Amino acid sequence: MSEAFPKGELLVDVEEDVPEVPLRPDGTLDVSDVDIGERAIRSAFVAQLPDLCHRYGAAGTIAELVPLMRDACQYDDAAINIANVLTEIGNVLLSSRSDNDGDAASPRTSEVPRPFTALLDVLRDLFVNVDLRVGAVAARVAVALARAGGDDPATLKSFVDTACELAAQHDAVSSRCAAARMLAAAHDYARIMAAISPETPKAQQRRAARARSLFAELVRDSSTAVRRAAAAGIGEWLAVGQAEPSADLVYDVQAWTTELIKDRLQDSVRYAALPHIVSLARLGDRGIAQAMVKLAQAAARDVSWRVRWTAAQHIVPLLQAHEGAASAMLDSIGGLARDEEVEVRSCVAQSLGLVAPLLPPHDISAKIVPLAVAFAAEEEIKVRAAVAGSLCDICRAGSDTDAKQLIELVETLIGDGADAVQFNVLRSLPALKDRLTDVVVMNRISALLLRVSQVSVSRWRVRERVAEQLRHLAPYVDTDNSGAFESMLHSLLRDPVAAVRATAMASLPPVASRFGPRWTRVHIGRFAQDLREADGYRERHLYVQVLEAMLPFAVVNTTANSLLHPSGSSDAIVGSPQSATTADPQTRSRAQSTRPDDDPPASRGASGFPNVASDLLSGSASSATTPPPLSQSQTNPHPQEKDLSPFWRGIADDVRSLARDKVPNVRLAVCRWLHSPGSAHVPQLSGIFAEVGETLASDADGMVRAASTDGGRAPEATPY
Repeated sequence: MSEAFPKGELLVDVEEDVPEVPLRPDGTLDVSDVDIGERAIRSAFVAQLPDLCHRYGAAGTIAELVPLMRDACQYDDAAINIANVLTEIGNVLLSSRSDNDGDAASPRTSEVPRPFTALLDVLRDLFVNVDLRVGAVAARVAVALARAGGDDPATLKSFVDTACELAAQHDAVSSRCAAARMLAAAHDYARIMAAISPETPKAQQRRAARARSLFAELVRDSSTAVRRAAAAGIGEWLAVGQAEPSADLVYDVQAWTTELIKDRLQDSVRYAALPHIVSLARLGDRGIAQAMVKLAQAAARDVSWRVRWTAAQHIVPLLQAHEGAASAMLDSIGGLARDEEVEVRSCVAQSLGLVAPLLPPHDISAKIVPLAVAFAAEEEIKVRAAVAGSLCDICRAGSDTDAKQLIELVETLIGDGADAVQFNVLRSLPALKDRLTDVVVMNRISALLLRVSQVSVSRWRVRERVAEQLRHLAPYVDTDNSGAFESMLHSLLRDPVAAVRATAMASLPPVASRFGPRWTRVHIGRFAQDLREADGYRERHLYVQVLEAMLPFAVVNTTANSLLHPSGSSDAIVGSPQSATTADPQTRSRAQSTRPDDDPPASRGASGFPNVASDLLSGSASSATTPPPLSQSQTNPHPQEKDLSPFWRGIADDVRSLARDKVPNVRLAVCRWLHSPGSAHVPQLSGIFAEVGETLASDADGMVRAASTDGGRAPEATPY
């Protein structure tokens, strides 16, 4: 049977290396040897309690374990943990109730009691614990246990009577605190009992009325702890049960909430009750909603900064719950924006982006935009970071005039020296796509992003966020003035942090689509060619990543066939063990003759690449009739290679060379590429991938072999 309620979590860590509880040969507990007074034994008993309950079954748990649990509840170190594991014990009782079949040789009953009834004595011990956390957890567990009993009248009646009894214990603060969290459920269960017991509806109605009356007394209790518990439990009155709360209940909850928010003695009571104004504004009539707005306005002027901070946190939910509250709350928002506490101001700054869409345009221009400007000039980094994340949402909701002013703020904050500010404004930058139509503005932003993307200026997470924006910025960058964008792209592709490089690599295909064949062939193609011809293994590692990112794009876009390097260049890559020994002089001579720098000027395309790239650009690459000379590694081509264009033959040679690279990290990068989802989108290389996969499977490096046989999931080993 599935669990009827969630498991608890230990709030107090159990001691490590605790001794085992003494067990009989049949696995049951030897009660005579258990001394709960010993801390080590007590800790071990509590830690193993769920497992012991499973061994004993329901009847054994009730007969032998419950008395020990009650003894352990007298010790503070065990009480909170027992309160948490009661949910799991309740599940054991619930699942065993029907079959009543415990594994232990323990007394049996004709019928196992329902979980709440079976554990009620333990719960009572926890309710009176001086640690109020214990009573709070026990109250939550009691509600769950009673609910797990279904519509059993005896269980519901027991729960209601217990909650009312606790609330009436005027000499026990912990009991009244627990009752404050249970009376809402007791009221709901009494209504259920009235529905399922038609012979005594008036008695159940009296129980419900008493639960409501007792909670009203707790709201006015002399103990701050009890009033605070009542403030925390108010939300349960509006949330329990499946039906909408009745109008008279909503009015009672409004009265309780108002009284607690106006508590003069303790601010913790006021800010605990304040969040409930949102639910009341949503469920009540217009009069109640307006009353909740007035409470929020009063809370915004409270002497306690914690109450003002809570009010600032709930401004947006309140405005969303009551349409007429937006304009009425503007003055309060302005007052909170000038609050002396940084936490309050940062909370308001963070909410501006959500408040703006709820206001008419003239209020955005007159109230919200000036606040955003003021926040952006704050000395506190936390406030600037908060407003940085809101600027783009304000910009979308405001007028064109507002957008111009806010875009200037975006530029200012992108250049902010604080990482948190840069990070937040970059995260929300895509929201400005509809507003960023000015090429001049976008070029300025690109120049600022270039500075931010430098390793010496910002931390790697900010640079990673810049890399994420490449695809969003590309549509707005003028191709004739894309120098800053190109520099930024190359800088991020060579970043020392692997996460930044990977994010930038993922942006290559959309950037190539945006700028078109000529720009891509010149800038990305030359970048890839530089990596391919470099002596360092880091560059070859990057070249593998460029191939992985761009080749799926090349399959669907013939232009991309000329992006990576001149087609047919057949020299082995510098880092390959065969590059200095395998290729004969004639092969190297023929390979060098295919380099772009050796082509006569008349044979070059506009970008400086050979004319075969122009053939590829025009879509005629697959029908090229004069492929360049084959290197020695191509004399025995894979059966699938005979139909490949010169470009794909060159790529095939590169893949073979990279798979035999002298540096294991490069070979490992090839192995991961072969097993990545993107490799399936390059059917031209499927045969080469199979051939290279066999080579890597017998690699001398254990990590490479492991990756080749485990789907590329070897431990990450970035080159730098």
